[in-house]
Amino acid sequence: MTGHDDSRELFDAIVRRHEGTIKKIGALFYMPGSYHYDELVCDLTTYLWLVFYNLPRGTVISHEHAWVYSILYRKALNIIRDEDRRQAHFDYTANITNHANPDDTEDLYSKLYKLISHLDDYDQELIMMYIDHNSVKEIAAIMGKNYLHTLRRINRIKDKLYQLNKESEP
Repeated sequence: MTGHDDSRELFDAIVRRHEGTIKKIGALFYMPGSYHYDELVCDLTTYLWLVFYNLPRGTVISHEHAWVYSILYRKALNIIRDEDRRQAHFDYTANITNHANPDDTEDLYSKLYKLISHLDDYDQELIMMYIDHNSVKEIAAIMGKNYLHTLRRINRIKDKLYQLNKESEP
């Protein structure tokens, strides 16, 4: 067995012995089961591997539980602090009302439905199902057509709507 395999087995044993400690440290900062908790536990385990792997050969760790707790707790504090610093750069109170005007959106919907009203009944029914987020496969089954025929037809309808929109613009 090579030295790397030995260190891998030793590390696996340390992780098994201190899995509860790693999870408890994660739970100090995040709710267990949450994405951030799982991410922190993974980061702490990776950091423990880096520290363990870089120890000089033959290093004896006295009070292993205290050693694991102290290095991982300090690392967790650093991770949380760094994340807080990163988040501080974002402005979550920005006023975006000028960027999304609901009146403009309603005008676009009105225009879309007005353009759709110029289509024949079959095309109207098809595009309305598409707008209602039905998959092309579902629409094909409902209309009794095959998938490719339905997909081509929807694309032709979209092209026709685009053309009608271009013609209606001043």
